[in-house]
Amino acid sequence: MAKRKAPALTTIGTVFSVTKDIGAIGLMIDNLRSRNQSFMADAHTAACACIVHVTHFTDADGKYFGNPDVANQLCDVLSEDKRANSLRLWFETIGPFKWNKEKKKLVLDKARIADFRAQDEDTLSAKLAAGITFWKLDPPKEYKGFNLSEIIRKAIVRAENIVDGGDPDPRDVIDSDLLAKLKALLPQDATAKAA
Repeated sequence: MAKRKAPALTTIGTVFSVTKDIGAIGLMIDNLRSRNQSFMADAHTAACACIVHVTHFTDADGKYFGNPDVANQLCDVLSEDKRANSLRLWFETIGPFKWNKEKKKLVLDKARIADFRAQDEDTLSAKLAAGITFWKLDPPKEYKGFNLSEIIRKAIVRAENIVDGGDPDPRDVIDSDLLAKLKALLPQDATAKAA
């Protein structure tokens, strides 16, 4: 029996072969784990460098010249990785940054920058490098599953509390017929909890 060749797949101009060999798959996973660890270490180092840059980079006259946009650029690099929000939170918590809602980007927090500039560059660098990483500061949330009955039950309870409160907010829209239909959709035990 002839050995079947794995089909070639093309992704954005790259051709590669897919395997079903468990040993090869294990090597791929080990390689990804190694690259991910290296990538995360590089991302942490780059994040620390962004803080040192904005706090200690000066021109020939000693005027601070650091550009806070390097932090935004690093967040952009991680945006498709779903870790940009964690990095942004890290910059705001650990670094001299705050979020500007109008500009939708990190900017220097002038109230905090002096504390960073008071530290010498080597001490600050070492402290940041040894400190908490952004992915540990804001770890990914555990997937809890989707329970439609529970979501409907909570919505019913919330709607009933608003109606029973007697003075609903004018922005609240609660259709009593729809509320009754939603209650009828739930299993008996879930309806009992909502009552």
